[in-house]
Amino acid sequence: RTQRVAVDEETSLQPCDLSDVARSITHGWKDVAGVLEPRPFYKNELIKFEDGDDRSEYGQALRMLQAWTEEHNDKATADCLNQAMTEAGFRSLPIRKKGKQSKAATERMPTVCESEHSMEFTSNEFDTEVSDLQLSSIAGAVRRRWRDIGLRLGFSLEELADFEKRRDGSMYDCLLDIFAAWKQRELRSTIGAILNVCREAGVEGAARAALQRNK
Repeated sequence: RTQRVAVDEETSLQPCDLSDVARSITHGWKDVAGVLEPRPFYKNELIKFEDGDDRSEYGQALRMLQAWTEEHNDKATADCLNQAMTEAGFRSLPIRKKGKQSKAATERMPTVCESEHSMEFTSNEFDTEVSDLQLSSIAGAVRRRWRDIGLRLGFSLEELADFEKRRDGSMYDCLLDIFAAWKQRELRSTIGAILNVCREAGVEGAARAALQRNK
């Protein structure tokens, strides 16, 4: 479970921090929104950020970050944002120190569209059966969306409740059990299949980053 971080003047976020971050996560802001603490945004909540005077991806990302800080006030810290960004496949934000100028906020890890290497998978790899080690890594990265992923893998709400009860609410362990049961159900449980589900759940970037670490 996520450990809450005490808030002080060195971990609180400033408006210019949010602007810098929004500019750097434009192509993956929904992935970040899906893993933010203290409470992630769900997929159906993200629609409201797509409307506004600035409909660019930067504008959408900035509205999401502003809503997050307004909702959680002093709990919306740079530490929480760093953790979410790392899980979504970004390098973490240099925390602003009082009295110092802001550095470049973040740099996203390359995506399939942005690089020929890094997080790209060949067609053969895409059709390869996903290993237990890879699923464990994915579970650690996207555990906060375990219910959404479980539903998209074909499990009922009753089955998800059983997983949660059996694992005493541990999101990571629940998702591991879901992945294990899914592999037993499916004739072919491939990397491509799990990435498609993660994309539908809004956490494909985090899943790809996790797979890349075990590639």
